[in-house]
Amino acid sequence: MAYAVRTAAALISLTMLIGCHRRTYYTPPPIDGLHFDARASVVADTLVITGRAANTSHRYVAIEFDRCGGLSDLSVQLMQGVRRWDSRIWETEQLKAAADSLGQITQVCAGSVIETQMKPGSVMPYMLRIPSARILGDSLGGGHYRVIANLIINGRIIKGLNAGEVELPPPNTR
Repeated sequence: MAYAVRTAAALISLTMLIGCHRRTYYTPPPIDGLHFDARASVVADTLVITGRAANTSHRYVAIEFDRCGGLSDLSVQLMQGVRRWDSRIWETEQLKAAADSLGQITQVCAGSVIETQMKPGSVMPYMLRIPSARILGDSLGGGHYRVIANLIINGRIIKGLNAGEVELPPPNTR
């Protein structure tokens, strides 16, 4: 009899647990209604990439910022034939340089995601500045490069934004 009572209690508990289960995973806000573009230019000795998210819809769009990642929301690749340079690799190397004695990267986070609302017709700018010497010192020489940008917004990666072409002068060898 005790076995039957325990079995019945277990079945009732299991049924209640399954019936009351809620999904706890997070779904970021949609990016419907946003248009993305990017532009690259060289200012003095710095490659400047500007990405934009424009709200082309007739409603407000939620944008979330999570500053705990350590990497920029905007990244680029410079390409010249088969030669490439990726800003994500450069940023990761910068983070490694700030690692502690155990090689672990310490991040300071605000503790929560920050959200804003983009009104219809508004534009959210993203900017990335990279010293030309850093790019040319890695693996590339001076020359004409195609620039492709990627933007992370609301947990999604917008890939392949044509940011144009730039001319990087050869490094000063004096």
